[in-house]
Amino acid sequence: MQVYLDSMTILETEYPNVVFVYMTCNAQGTGAEGYNRYLRNEQIREYCSENEKVLFDFADLDAWWYNSNTEEWDQDTYDYSGHTVPVEHSQFHGNEAGHTTYESCEQKGRAVWWMMALLAGWESP
Repeated sequence: MQVYLDSMTILETEYPNVVFVYMTCNAQGTGAEGYNRYLRNEQIREYCSENEKVLFDFADLDAWWYNSNTEEWDQDTYDYSGHTVPVEHSQFHGNEAGHTTYESCEQKGRAVWWMMALLAGWESP
C-alpha cells in the first residue's frame, strides 16, 4: 500500500497544479482477504485525512445502501476475528452491470459528480 501512496506523492510533486483524487479499493471480499483490504482502505483514509488529500471512498460506497422505503442508510458488515468489517451491501450483489448492479453504479456516479462539482468550486446547499 505504501507504494501506492508514495507513487501518488511523486505525481503530486511532478504536477503541483493538478488535484489528485485518491481512492479506496472495493469492499467485495470477506474473510482474511476482505479484512486485509479493509485495513489497506483504512490506511488510505488515514493518509488522506492527515495530509488533506481528496478521497473517493469506493469501499464506503460499496458497503452502504440507501433504503428509500425507510429513508435510512444501511451498512453491510461481517465479523472477522472480533473485528467488524464493512462489505459490499447485499443490495449490490448482481451482475447486470459487469459484476455489480445498476443501482451501485448510479450511487457511485452521483458521488463522483458531487465530489467533482465541489472541487470545481460549487458550494453545496
